[in-house]
Amino acid sequence: MKKKILALFCACALCLGLLVFSPSLAAGDTPCFLAINDSLQLLEDRTIPIAIDGLYYVPYTALDSNVTQGVSLGIFPVYNAAQNTLMIYSFDKTLVFDLTYGTCKDRNGVSLNARAVNRNGRIYVPARFICEQFGLTYSSRATIYGPLVRLRNASSRIDDANFVGLAQQMMESRLREWRKSQAEASSVTPTPSQTPLPATTPVTEDPSGDKSGVHTYLAFRADRTDGLEELLSTLEQYQVQTLFFFPASELADYDDAVRRVLCGGHSVGLLVSGATGADAAGQADEGNRILAQIAYLHTNILLAAGAEDETAEEELTAAGWLCWSTDVDALPDGRGAYRQASAVLGSVDLYHSEVYILSDASADGAALLERLLPSLIESRYNLRLAVETEL
Repeated sequence: MKKKILALFCACALCLGLLVFSPSLAAGDTPCFLAINDSLQLLEDRTIPIAIDGLYYVPYTALDSNVTQGVSLGIFPVYNAAQNTLMIYSFDKTLVFDLTYGTCKDRNGVSLNARAVNRNGRIYVPARFICEQFGLTYSSRATIYGPLVRLRNASSRIDDANFVGLAQQMMESRLREWRKSQAEASSVTPTPSQTPLPATTPVTEDPSGDKSGVHTYLAFRADRTDGLEELLSTLEQYQVQTLFFFPASELADYDDAVRRVLCGGHSVGLLVSGATGADAAGQADEGNRILAQIAYLHTNILLAAGAEDETAEEELTAAGWLCWSTDVDALPDGRGAYRQASAVLGSVDLYHSEVYILSDASADGAALLERLLPSLIESRYNLRLAVETEL
């Protein structure tokens, strides 16, 4: 009888060990994906979770909305290098991790059973513990592309099962790019030391080809979405986040497209029309009501179309709305994609500090972006996501 009990105990212990420590095995061969709310994060060192002692830890930088494509959990991390402490706080709670002593305390000095760790110069915190302390939802699951850790607050509207289905294409693409980058890094061999060459006069590059000082914002009208998948695939390939304007008056018909866009880390604004600011504002209010149902979001960013003059935009601005102002019109105009992309680049080149480019999510718009985006990146334009603070 004792042997049977011992055998049963060993079997249970073995199963428990597999369940607890499988994250380490998965994370060793394949990077762990991280999702913040309804946004799949890039596979970068500052966002990739790791497994330690059977628990998932996330880089503290993954809690910073400046790193996570503008997606916020309502908590804020601050690292003090001089004191080697990490503070994570919200409006009503504070945690302080002391990496020197391996402790964690709340704002009242009460010690908690958790610690932050330093791995290869990067600081990680226990994901489940952080969620429990700040009232967030934690989940981890295996997918065909590797483990996925997800941290959510009340803003998230997509459950885990649906999220994995929506994110599969992005996960496949990002895993492929990550593996490619790892292979390239491992294939680099050190160059043998050589005798220094005589000093020569340095060559000064022509700065006119470097547009890194030009803040460049891309946005797309999404009243036509026949090219949306191809467009999102191109943006994913180059890891660029943009703004999409969906028709406010018909937003309920675009619920899947809205979720698909948000899942890619992009932002959503509302496309409104009307002869007066009051008409457009009414559409925007209704659009936000539907947007709250679809994705638990609210936006103040509008693209006003069809107004007879600038009065409507002025009225909207006075009422607190943020109106997109197009500098370069890249809406498909019937020309071939190559020809129009060349013309758009010529127009963009005239701007020296910031430029706002508008296209659409049609099939022609996707073909145009496929040719335009590589040229913008090659010229080092500073491609930025148009958030409310930059309009």
